[in-house]
Amino acid sequence: MIEMKQHPSHINFPHKLRAFFSLMAWVVIICPAAFTQTVEVSTDTINADSTIVEEASPEKVALRMSFEAFKINGDLKLLARVRSKVNTKFLNTAGVEITFYKNEIDPVNFIGKDTSNHKGDAVWIVPLVQNTDSNTAYTYFAEVKNHPDYEDAEETVSTSSSVLNIEFAEEDSIRLVKIFLGYPDSGGIKPVAETEVKLFVRRLFGDMPIGDPETTDEEGNITIAFPSDIKGDTSGLITIVAKVTEHETLGNIETSKAISWGIPTVNDDFYSQRQLWSARSNSPIILIVVVNTVLLGIWGVIAYIFLGIFRINKIGRAYSKKI
Repeated sequence: MIEMKQHPSHINFPHKLRAFFSLMAWVVIICPAAFTQTVEVSTDTINADSTIVEEASPEKVALRMSFEAFKINGDLKLLARVRSKVNTKFLNTAGVEITFYKNEIDPVNFIGKDTSNHKGDAVWIVPLVQNTDSNTAYTYFAEVKNHPDYEDAEETVSTSSSVLNIEFAEEDSIRLVKIFLGYPDSGGIKPVAETEVKLFVRRLFGDMPIGDPETTDEEGNITIAFPSDIKGDTSGLITIVAKVTEHETLGNIETSKAISWGIPTVNDDFYSQRQLWSARSNSPIILIVVVNTVLLGIWGVIAYIFLGIFRINKIGRAYSKKI
């Protein structure tokens, strides 16, 4: 009897099949978990990157600000000028909102705000009441804060009560401008000596200086002879301005007053005359007549030529019918 021998591979086949299915089960169970973990790690990485991007906000531009106060005819003009750095230079910056405060930066002490113009200037006018009891100093603040493009900036300026009066007089046909400079003290007005005061005449595009600066005497007075060759408006009215600039105690002061000391301006009718250089409506009569005559002659010749052509054409058609 022939004995059949089984090949070892047939004997181990069930074991291999069982091992294969076990491996597949482990793949099904373990791989999704690994995939999920990978996705979670990637999500965490993305969130971390987003946080880094959010935290890396753009750097703000450096901002410089100057702040001055000018007393003008009983009012206080606060002038703040802002400049930002462009490449290596600081240039005037427009569109920056500047907030003004009195005494300290606090919402209670807010007095106004303005946006800088093309020159970088922001202006706020504060009406003042003369304090005749004491030489009280006031501090004003200009602040730029929480601007999306520029760094925060802050400047202060101090002012004190002062008096700058200007009067006019005429003595022996000489026109005199009399100026007094002082400040309130102990219920009265104390003169300020040895202080330069500049005299100007207001013009359309700025103030025109009159002579050199003069210095007040011990009683705070200055007398200046006003020139007689200054042009005014049609009635001779001019505005004379007296200024004290950058005084260590009083700061910047300005006062002005109008008077008819100017030469009346006569409206020049140069272009309203009937001359060759005038407008068409003011052309010389003889020129209008000559030009219009020439134009009528030219158009008359053109009309005569067209009339002749029309007649020739008409004669030609009549002759062709006879033939």
